[in-house]
Amino acid sequence: MSFKDRLVKSSSVQETALLEQSTLWDDKQMVVTDTPSLNIALGGALDGGMTPGIVQIAGDSKMFKSKFAIELARNFQNCFPEGIVLIYDSEFGTPRPYFNDLDKSRIVHTPIVNLEKLRSDIAIQLDQVDVKAGDKLFIIIDSLGNIPTIKELTDAKNEKEVADMTRAKVIKSVFRIMGPQLVLKEVYVVVVNHSYQTMDMFPQEVASGGRGSIYNSNTLWMITSSKNRDSEKDLVGFDFTINVKKSRKVKQDAKIPITVSFEDGIDKWSGLLDLAVESGHVIRPTKQTYALAIKPEITFKKKELDNDFYNYLLKETDFGIWVKNEFTMQ
Repeated sequence: MSFKDRLVKSSSVQETALLEQSTLWDDKQMVVTDTPSLNIALGGALDGGMTPGIVQIAGDSKMFKSKFAIELARNFQNCFPEGIVLIYDSEFGTPRPYFNDLDKSRIVHTPIVNLEKLRSDIAIQLDQVDVKAGDKLFIIIDSLGNIPTIKELTDAKNEKEVADMTRAKVIKSVFRIMGPQLVLKEVYVVVVNHSYQTMDMFPQEVASGGRGSIYNSNTLWMITSSKNRDSEKDLVGFDFTINVKKSRKVKQDAKIPITVSFEDGIDKWSGLLDLAVESGHVIRPTKQTYALAIKPEITFKKKELDNDFYNYLLKETDFGIWVKNEFTMQ
């Protein structure tokens, strides 16, 4: 037996293997959504998606953060028919209709009142995941920015007006505990978080809770929004922008638009029109019309752009290659 084989055999770590034989380096199954722009924000391509690890979604209030998390959970359930969604809930404000498209019998709901309880419970639950048995788990923490520490609660009861210096430390511990196991056990996690403006000369929007959550996240989205009004100036929804502040696949500071209407929810084709115009795959014969560059004689008004138009763009042109080159880190 060679020296290297003896090292592998004698290791007390079950997953030890020669690098070329290690399954940890195999491509993991992606949760691909049915909204191409979300796939771009997750994986830098129209058919990209979420891999095991942490996606952190941060932003101000009413930025659709919880809905984005649930949308990813819905696609996870579609991808894994036996997969379980575990929700750690500290806000209890998510509207019930958000869950209408999910299989509620495969959702475990855990109320959380302090960060220490989150830390202990998530450690226990991750121990239940058996990869060899085919267990698939999707965790939502909603929201990290709203969970107090035991110290903060105790200080409040004792009427102490002091800053909680333990919070960042506990959050860092939560993410350290999760980090290695998410890869080993192929667990998908979405963390909903608050954000705040720094006091720098040039203020920046940053996720709350310290650097611990950022270091351990595969992806960090900062969400901004603007109002979407119709021709009669009535508010019909919101135009959100996903700012990719950190990613292992998508170029940093990439901005992907997502349109959400009150009537129809997330627009499946959000953002693709603007990107296709930028790439030259769609042209503007007039200010009011659009046309595929390969079929300039056939023009459409914006409201006439339907599934057939976008499916043709995706399947019959090299638009997907342009998107991948534009957004994927090389």
